[in-house]
Amino acid sequence: MSITDKDRTLMEQVARYFESTAKENANDKKRKYKLKRDDTRSLNDTAAHFGITRAKAMKMLITMGVYATQLSGDVQRLRDEGKSIKEIATELGVSVGTVSSNLPYETEIHGNDGASDHAMAMREYRAYEKQLRERQIQNKKNKTNENKGAKEMSKDKTFNTKPTKDDWKKDLDSKLSFTETDSRRQRVTYEMIEDSEEDEQRRAFLKENGIELPIIDLVAEREALRKKLKEHGSLTPDEMLDLGEFPGALYDRNILDLEEIYGQKLPYEPREMIRLHLELDANFSEDEKEIMHKYGSMEGDTISRDILVSDDLPLYALHYVIQRAFGWENSHMHCFSMPVEMVEKLTKSVDLWMKQVGVVYRSPYMNEYAEFWADDYEYGSFKNWLRKKYTGPCVSNCSEEGLISSRTSLKRFDADEEYYVEYGGFGDGEVRPLLCNPVFDAHGNRIPRPKANKYVRNHRVEVVKARDLPVSLLNMVFERGAFDILERLTIGEVLAVRNMHCKDDFQNGDEISTYQEMLDDGMQDEIDEILESGSDSPMDRPFVYSFTDELLYEYDFGDSWKIKITGSRNCADLVESGKITQDMLDKSNIKARVTYRPVLLARDGEMLIDDVGGPRGFAEFIKDINTMKRGERDANGMTKTQLKEWAKSLGWHKSDSSDFSLL
Repeated sequence: MSITDKDRTLMEQVARYFESTAKENANDKKRKYKLKRDDTRSLNDTAAHFGITRAKAMKMLITMGVYATQLSGDVQRLRDEGKSIKEIATELGVSVGTVSSNLPYETEIHGNDGASDHAMAMREYRAYEKQLRERQIQNKKNKTNENKGAKEMSKDKTFNTKPTKDDWKKDLDSKLSFTETDSRRQRVTYEMIEDSEEDEQRRAFLKENGIELPIIDLVAEREALRKKLKEHGSLTPDEMLDLGEFPGALYDRNILDLEEIYGQKLPYEPREMIRLHLELDANFSEDEKEIMHKYGSMEGDTISRDILVSDDLPLYALHYVIQRAFGWENSHMHCFSMPVEMVEKLTKSVDLWMKQVGVVYRSPYMNEYAEFWADDYEYGSFKNWLRKKYTGPCVSNCSEEGLISSRTSLKRFDADEEYYVEYGGFGDGEVRPLLCNPVFDAHGNRIPRPKANKYVRNHRVEVVKARDLPVSLLNMVFERGAFDILERLTIGEVLAVRNMHCKDDFQNGDEISTYQEMLDDGMQDEIDEILESGSDSPMDRPFVYSFTDELLYEYDFGDSWKIKITGSRNCADLVESGKITQDMLDKSNIKARVTYRPVLLARDGEMLIDDVGGPRGFAEFIKDINTMKRGERDANGMTKTQLKEWAKSLGWHKSDSSDFSLL
């Protein structure tokens, strides 16, 4: 497809603006960095002005013949010689992406619909932040004398402002102003529980059936436990476990101890706190690990975060937590799923998968715009906007994730459609299903049967109906993932967590649930009741039980960032390794309960960045900004200063926030 008039018009506008930046930069006497080259035109300014990436802006300018580098010249010369992009990349020692960005457009420009509303809002806010920083710098200059006076005053004990032992509590009193679009239910309080008639009704029902529960005086029970705790001069290991007095105690931590540290009674909700370990699936090479260890603040084999959350946090809110914790800007699509082996244990057939859509999985026909229901950022602090999204108690308002709407959209799936299924093995590996493709195209014409593949051992082809497909091939049937997990589900409903640390054994009752166990435990009745009532609100949903011990999060399907998520009730490994003290763990526990917001416990590795090319691109970026010499340029012709400016334009920074206050 040739370049359209719309694309050419845009490229002409980009070229004109690029040329106009030359005078602006040349006449800017206040510019901090002077370019030593004669070409003072700004590629970064041009990309920012049109809301496109730097690589896209460069490719447009190369197409229009107004921009060229030594690399782009070499790339074009080799292309004219008839070499493929991969051959050019090998010969020049650069990536395929670098070669592509240095070639002119030959067809239509993909994604040329302008910047998204979110991107425009972020760009406007960054411009506002820049102006604010400039005003702050000026204010600091104006207050030099005041600062000198403040230093003199600090010598006087009357004006001593050293942090006190209770300074950590100041963030607990911070309030966020919520808007109508923020989705949360009313927070349950002790007063609501004490005034509730539900407990009395339950007791009356049980009494009628011959079961009488003792009336428990919660206050007396708490005081008795406190007295027992204080009477112990020293505790045995068993008593330490019973009373929540062991190193790394989180879920099992004695609430009385926490209230004594806090100085007052803790809120009724959230009820259960757990620790999540989030680990970037990076597969760094040894050289990349060395770079990240030296320059990227990474100590282990990959970048990771440990976060304290309430177990009622929905996955849609966890997405925003991950964005903040890893440094991304919510600029791309994402999904939650689980490892293949867990899918095969839970979903043993296509017929069962169809029943699980709307209960466990999203419908693959779900309206793609529906998943952005909570992305309403317009202006102001992006950090505070994210905080609003994961401050609980959260409830999903995604209209397409209801049981009825999911089942309705799935009616488009023809379970009797025929598919070619290819089986085979590689090397000594077992023979397994490899590929599937429809037997008929969209017009009803039969597609030729796949030919034998000489590189596959025991290759064979079978024709089967969709309902009889191997479950592992379902993702090949749909454009969207067949096993994307519903994001209205909470962490507690999805993830089976371990006890002392993330690789510990399960305690009784915490094991992974099978789907049949869920059905037998009353879930089938809930499903039937919802379908019969016709009510599809977020609160009308069947409750599931922990069905995987590992959750997978993927962000930006181009860069393909993948994070493995596991959980534990306590944090013995973090305390034993010295990553956090019990004192700090207790304070984080208190903060998460009071603010109903996650708290970062520990992190390993720098904050990440959007559009850098995934883990390996990030390692290369870290290497370049730390090892490039003055005047040296990277493969895309950028200096170290320009690389940092580009990264900052995407919100990247070396976070100076403490773990305790980051989220």
